[in-house]
Amino acid sequence: MTTNAISEEEQQLRFLSVSNSWEDTSILLEAICSAKGKRIFSIAGAGDNLFSMCGQEPEIIVAADENPAQLYLIELKKVAIEQLEYSDCIEFLGYSECAVRLLIYKSIAEFLSAEAKSYWDNHLQNIDQGVVHAGKFEHYFQLFCNRVLPFIHSEHTVNELFNEKSEAEQVIFYDKVWNTRLWRLFFKLFFSRRMVARSNKTILLPDEIEISNYFFESASEHFKSTKAQSNLMLRYMLTNDFGGTLPHYLREENYEKVKSNCRKITLVEDSISNAIRNHGKFDLLQFSDHFEHLNVSDFELLSNEISVRCSAGARLIYWNLLNKRILSDASELFKPQRQLIETLNEKDLGFFYKTVVVEDFVG
Repeated sequence: MTTNAISEEEQQLRFLSVSNSWEDTSILLEAICSAKGKRIFSIAGAGDNLFSMCGQEPEIIVAADENPAQLYLIELKKVAIEQLEYSDCIEFLGYSECAVRLLIYKSIAEFLSAEAKSYWDNHLQNIDQGVVHAGKFEHYFQLFCNRVLPFIHSEHTVNELFNEKSEAEQVIFYDKVWNTRLWRLFFKLFFSRRMVARSNKTILLPDEIEISNYFFESASEHFKSTKAQSNLMLRYMLTNDFGGTLPHYLREENYEKVKSNCRKITLVEDSISNAIRNHGKFDLLQFSDHFEHLNVSDFELLSNEISVRCSAGARLIYWNLLNKRILSDASELFKPQRQLIETLNEKDLGFFYKTVVVEDFVG
């Protein structure tokens, strides 16, 4: 092996894990109440949540990720928002048709850092297809949509799922039309423990949970609700398209405020523990589902680090998927907002998550 050889771990960090944020941003914004003038720490992810919080005029948002590709994605989105007119930005990122994405990229590439420009110069195919379709997680659903779903339901049936109906009509549609034997079979095969582990190598899958049944039951409950009709995340999972529905930060009424506050984002390529240690104290902390990927001992260590970096009364928001990782269980310095948690979970369109958790630092 030569000194220039790249380890398998380093190679994985050169690929986008996600191109979109898969948490319900409206839930996040309701949980934080207001970000105006506040210091925010956040998981970087695909950046959508960062930009939505930017629109609330915080003092600063420190966003961390160990995967440089995720940071290059956020930087590209940031530059696109800052440099392009609204309609051009929507087209360039991939939310609507565009035949000149590579030309647009050339016009804004000079505003990228040297590292980000080098990355995207070597991933022009992702630029050309629209970067919001380029993540590994998105490819997972593209595979399901293109290779599996057509054997189960017609395009007409898929579209009917999203048509406006009453709650009772939605339940009847799911029970009588959607929930076929083939749907149950292929869903449980595609979302089996083995397939989920292959699609996300860092997630911890608890032995006591039957993974495919958990996801099937979560999906069934949501599909029978009228909330499914307007869920842009679900629409993408089943059609590879957002159907003209845009994430919060790219809606026209939010765009200019996001544009004027993008400069407040500081991107950090580092572990969460190191990043949070090196940037003072924070008033709001958003961890996505990061705790899901930690064993119990690592979670407890990180919870101690987090407690030192919270300002008085700081609010923390995060999601649990399969593993129970609750900061207030690990330390009395965190107090769960139980009524708010219950309210938000009733509204949450991220049906695959077990719960959204909102806690305040009371240390």
